[in-house]
Order: sequence, then C-alpha cells, then structure tokens
Amino acid sequence: MLFDGILLYWSLVMFRKMSSNSMILFLIRTIAIVCVVLALTRAACWSTEPTLARMSFWAQPGRMAEFETAYKEQILPLLRAHGMKESVEKGRTTPDSVFSRLFEISYPSEVIETQKILQEDMAWRALLKDLGANYGVNLGSLMRNDLLRYSFKLYRVPEAYGRVDTTILGKQARAGPGAGNWRFYGEADGLANGGVGSTVQDQQGNLWFGTTNGGVSRFDGQSWKTFTTEDGLADSRGRVLFVDSKDNLWVGTSNGLCRFDGQSWETFTTKDGMVSNYTWSIMEDHSGQVWFGHPGGVTRYDGTVFHSFEAYDFTGDRVFAIFQDRDGNMWFGTQRSGVVRFNGTTCTVLNTSDGLAHNNVSGAIPQDREGTIWFATAGGGISRYNGQSFTNFTEKDGLVHDTVWAMIKDPNGDLWFATSGGISQYNGQGFRNFTKENGLTRKETSGLLWKTASPSLMETHLPPMPSKIGHRATE
Repeated sequence: MLFDGILLYWSLVMFRKMSSNSMILFLIRTIAIVCVVLALTRAACWSTEPTLARMSFWAQPGRMAEFETAYKEQILPLLRAHGMKESVEKGRTTPDSVFSRLFEISYPSEVIETQKILQEDMAWRALLKDLGANYGVNLGSLMRNDLLRYSFKLYRVPEAYGRVDTTILGKQARAGPGAGNWRFYGEADGLANGGVGSTVQDQQGNLWFGTTNGGVSRFDGQSWKTFTTEDGLADSRGRVLFVDSKDNLWVGTSNGLCRFDGQSWETFTTKDGMVSNYTWSIMEDHSGQVWFGHPGGVTRYDGTVFHSFEAYDFTGDRVFAIFQDRDGNMWFGTQRSGVVRFNGTTCTVLNTSDGLAHNNVSGAIPQDREGTIWFATAGGGISRYNGQSFTNFTEKDGLVHDTVWAMIKDPNGDLWFATSGGISQYNGQGFRNFTKENGLTRKETSGLLWKTASPSLMETHLPPMPSKIGHRATE
C-alpha cells in the first residue's frame, strides 16, 4: 500500500508538468506500470498461500462439544507452547467421531519434525492418556496404552514446492510456482485405511480406492462410504480396481474376484472357471470382454462364462498388466518374462534381449497419441516401443526413479509415472518430477488416478521443454 501511494503521488506531480501529447503517452505508460505491479503483487499472494497440516482426534461422537472445550483449554495451549499456529481456515467435513483443526506450517517436512517432538513430550502423552480415558472410542489395535488416538498429517501443499524440470542436457532447473495444490485425504476424511493400492473412477464420477486392509472406499465428492467383507467383499484388500463399460466395479483380491453392480457384490473363484483366486490386473477389450491377470495365467470373461487363456503358458510367472492396442493386439506384462504380445493367433515374447528395459513389467501399458506403446518396469525405468525398436528412459534422462509401479495418460496426452522415488510427468519432450519436497506424503507411490471431471493430481501448466530425450535400446 505504501508503494501504491508513492507511485500515485509521483504520477500526479509529473502529470502537471507535461503537454497534452506527453500526458497521453505518460498515462499509457503509467497504466502499464500499475498493471504490472498489481500482477506481481497478486502473484506474490498466490505464492504465499500457506502450507497446511491437519491434526485429528478420534472421540466419542455424542461428546464433541465437550471435547472441543477440552481442546481449547488443554490441547491448544500445549501445541502453542511448541510454536504451532492454528489456521483460521476451516477444513473439510470429517466423520462424526473425528475432531479436526488445521495448522499453518512453513514446509512439508515440518509435519514429521512436529510428530517427533510431540511423541517425545511426556506432558503430551499424559494429556492423551487422560483424554483417552474420558473421550476415547474403541478402535481395537489402533488405540494403544489407552491414549486418545490422533494424527497430524499434511492437508494442503502449494504446488510450487521443489518443482524441477529436466532438460536434454540432464541439468535440473527450477520452473517457478505452479497454479495448483496437493490435497491429502485419509482416515480423518472417511477413507477406510491410509494405505491405498489401487484407484479408479466410475461413470458417475465416484472415486474408488482399494486399501491395504480396510476394504474398498467410495468418494462421491462430498462423502465417503466403505465396503468390507461384511458387505460381501471377498477380502479386505482391494489389490486392483477396474470399471467396465457397463459401469460394473471389479475388485481383484487374494480370495476371489468381486463385481459390484451398484447394488450388491458377487464373488467369482476357481470354481467359476478363474485361473486363480488371486488377481493382479484387469482390463476390457474392444469387444467388451474382460481380461484378468493372475499368478500363472490369464482369464477371459465373455459376459457369461470365464475362459482360461491357453495361447501362452504363464506358469511360474505373474501377469501384472494387460492392454489391447489400436490394432487389436493383446499385450501381457509379466514379472519375469518381459512382455507377451498376442495377435489373435500366436504369441511373441519381447524382453531385454530385444531392448526392453527390464523383464519385470510392473505397471499399466498405455498407448500414446503417436501410437507408440509404453511399458513401466520395476528396476529399468520406462520403455517405449514403436513397433520396431525400444527407446528407454531412466533416471539419467530425468525420470525420478527407475522402479515404476504405475502409469496413466491424462486428458492432455501427458504421461504420469508412479515410482519408488515420487511421481514423474512426461509431456513428450521432458520430465517434470514431484517428490516429498513438493508435498507428497511419501516418496514411494504405487498408483495414480486422473479424475476426469477435475484433475485430481494437479491443475498446473508446464513450461516449455526442449528437445526430446531418451535413448534407443540398440545404442
């Protein structure tokens, strides 16, 4: 504001001393300067949007008003003594048994530092024990030593943190602030379990999450609902999720294959013709048949009957990925044999001897806008196949990590890779990486989801990247 006042005073003084033509030119220049100043000021405001963490407590739903008083009188003073600053911003709605407040932090890793400080504070532990006796809920193994259960985790991180682009020369350069935020969801929001292994979106826009031990959670944009074995799910671990063209949700577990039609669950096992009760991958081909990858084989479902795929012997191997290209060829990514291509009659195996980066093809197999096919591998980075030869991308080319677990193509045609070191985005010319410096809760990511109605990963704009990178496997 002081700068604005000085600028206005200077403008009036200079304006009185000019001729009419000079006045017009001066006004144009002054307006331009003011616009630039306002733009810079506004940009500065965007870049200073605070990073937020959320502290959540699990308490008896019927006593939340009492617990809020205890929070203000006992919890908050102790947190302030540790330098924590409560935010005036209100967080998302939580389940009835969860009481949450947001706190401003200076950088994402401050969450870990604060967690350690609180764990070592005996006064904090004594307070949690006292509050647990008065307000705690029965959470089984999650409630230890009668302490009130709580969590302190990242809630929102501006996308500007630590963003890095990699050029063809292998040099890393800061790209400047982005336009979006990382937003974090967990059990305090209603998610069944913090460990999510698979995600998918149905035709209604609902987001589905397969968790490591809590069942399958559905988020409609407002509220969460979780399905467990009590609802008909075969296993509490939803290892792989898929939505077919009829909007059926398929869930691969270790105890059978589950299908949800929006009303009820149905489970299929080896008794129904499945090769195995354990499912690693699911996809639907151009004719509407659904394929399933297992340890030791592949199953095809024609809408009525399950059929075992007999064109190739997968015994002793695991099928981690299934894909059908534009020409109708089926591709099977395996743990040990590389990739198997089926043209409808015969199978062809492509592995490291053909230029594939690694024989463990661990993730999805998408086809890009040019028609080339991509393979995520566990240990060799990424392979791109143009029908004749492979081009491989590794950490040397800018990929954040050579162990790649999942891969998706966004609406703009960019490819996103979930790796053991973070997330990489590839726009056809170069990589942009997101790690814990950007606000990821952990560096290892096992899945990705692009929400078609509104990008759930990030709303941002890539800066121009130079020439294409990567190296042919034959070089």
